[in-house]
Amino acid sequence: MTSSLSLGHATTLAHALCGAIGDRHDIRVLSIKGPFAEYHGLRPARTAADADVLVAPSDFDAFCAAIEAAGWKERVARETPTLIANHSRTYIHDSWPCDIDVHLWFPGFFADPSVVFDELWKRRCAIPIGEVTVLFPGRPGAAAIAAMHALRNMTVVRHQAEWAWVRDALRDDFSETDRRDFLDLVTKGRAQWVLRDQLRDITGVEPENDLTAEEQRAWQAHRDFAADGGAASWWIALRRQPFSEWPAFLLRAAWVPRAEIPRNDASVLPSRGQAWSYQVARWGRGFTATLRYVRGADR
Repeated sequence: MTSSLSLGHATTLAHALCGAIGDRHDIRVLSIKGPFAEYHGLRPARTAADADVLVAPSDFDAFCAAIEAAGWKERVARETPTLIANHSRTYIHDSWPCDIDVHLWFPGFFADPSVVFDELWKRRCAIPIGEVTVLFPGRPGAAAIAAMHALRNMTVVRHQAEWAWVRDALRDDFSETDRRDFLDLVTKGRAQWVLRDQLRDITGVEPENDLTAEEQRAWQAHRDFAADGGAASWWIALRRQPFSEWPAFLLRAAWVPRAEIPRNDASVLPSRGQAWSYQVARWGRGFTATLRYVRGADR
């Protein structure tokens, strides 16, 4: 079905839909990123491609069930190794031109997700969209999320610009109260090491190293290789496998069964031609990403 909604209107209404579902089912939901970062002056204006929401962890499954009951379905994707733990589910609808990304937690915060959500919830803001009240993080929380989102892929010029935008806002445009709240949030959220550059700018003091060595490695890999999709994840995971399992693991990495090819409708199997086109394109991307990973891993 072709949607008559523009992308901009669709993403705005998708946030309203999530707010209405949260209100109807007594589920705590915060809209994040996109227009809410713009509201706080943390990124330049542009049309978001999807709607991102963060749900209280204890209500995550209930919210996903409610959004599925409203006609949305989870995008088909096979399970693969990841640089950091899976943190969201992507939902699509035949009549909507945007996705809804439902987050259980947000990458960059290493504290318990419930602790982080409660801290963001304490500092929430609200705006009406139609007859729905949409809740979203206050400026300190929005700044932390915007910074972490930009940091995940600093090889992209847009993300570099967004990082600079947040850094400048924190340094030049935040009140002392908002700055203190930002510091309190990243301390309780175990994000000091992740946001250490910003914290140095704000305080002039070296931030605490609040992550384990393994958490640091996971975040650094996420920063360095997230742009290359799953290639780095497969290579990092391969090194953790017993040598006897390498052939089967490499075969699984190289070949995606037709039933597991990512698509919007689980009931429609790709044709053999479509499957081969997908495999060839994936091999091309994987080869280029592998070269970048090898060069980066050697640094």
